[in-house]
Amino acid sequence: MPGRHEAEIKLRLSEKLRRKIERAAARNKHSMNAEILKRLEDTFGAEAFEITGYAQRYRDQEYLSEIRARMDAFIKSLEPERDE
Repeated sequence: MPGRHEAEIKLRLSEKLRRKIERAAARNKHSMNAEILKRLEDTFGAEAFEITGYAQRYRDQEYLSEIRARMDAFIKSLEPERDE
């Protein structure tokens, strides 16, 4: 049960993405929940929520492009490292 300042959400994701999260969590020695929270906090950190200054400097299209780039980086960070 979530604490007083926590929300519980139901999330659907592909099995492939779930496995990526599971591997990343194991590598970082914490739970899948902690891995997801850390990555979301990193992705949507303070700079993404500085709405007043950020939104005034950029139009909606640039803002959406930035969010897309951050989400792409988040998804890519879940891919396992490859030995080449």
